[in-house]
Amino acid sequence: MNRFINPAYPLQHRGAERFTSALFAFHGFGAAMRIGRPALGTLLLAGAVAAVVVVADQIVSAWAEDHVVGAGLALWALVFLVMALLADASRGLALRMVDGFDAWTRAAQRRASDERMWAAAQADPRVMADIHAAMLREESAAPATGRSMRQWPFADRSALQRVQPRA
Repeated sequence: MNRFINPAYPLQHRGAERFTSALFAFHGFGAAMRIGRPALGTLLLAGAVAAVVVVADQIVSAWAEDHVVGAGLALWALVFLVMALLADASRGLALRMVDGFDAWTRAAQRRASDERMWAAAQADPRVMADIHAAMLREESAAPATGRSMRQWPFADRSALQRVQPRA
């Protein structure tokens, strides 16, 4: 005689359920914590102040044995002085860092786009013909407008001559 046993075990592990629900809860956390220009400047300022305070604490700790209140006041005065002196510098550094990263990102995207275009042009003669026609249009328009020729980053003349479309 056969008996079928149907145990009532859960189909999913409770720890795995908690983990996945935590992941869904923190799904948008990274986007919400994106560091912008003001926040980066504040973080740089806080780091610089913390570094100065650590050094000052090491220096003042020997002197502070007899003058605890004076050492505390001197340390806080130093904190506010450093914050006042480094606020503009840290903000400027943050702006330069963000602008540099944005420029690097745009250049990398442009480079990748040019590489994809060049790969497509080498595979398809119609795309190569379009590139060649655009370069010829710009060559003929450059003397009339007085502008210099644009540098095409993905194509040179020798490559265009090798892969000419058949008419």
